[in-house]
Amino acid sequence: MQIPEGVLLITVSIDVQASYVAVLQAGWTEEAEVWMLDYENIDGGHAAAANQRSSGPFGSPCSKTRAWS
Repeated sequence: MQIPEGVLLITVSIDVQASYVAVLQAGWTEEAEVWMLDYENIDGGHAAAANQRSSGPFGSPCSKTRAWS
């Protein structure tokens, strides 16, 4: 994974739902600008999360958010 210039901190957020687990990796700059580094939906909820990984698209309405690819 490439990290954009200026990113000083990387966080990982996990959202457990009944049918999937969403995992988001974000990079933060000193000015609190956020870069979405990676996003995955793991099908099957928490029971299947350890056994299956599938990537998915991510879009954000946040004006300070930029997608990194």
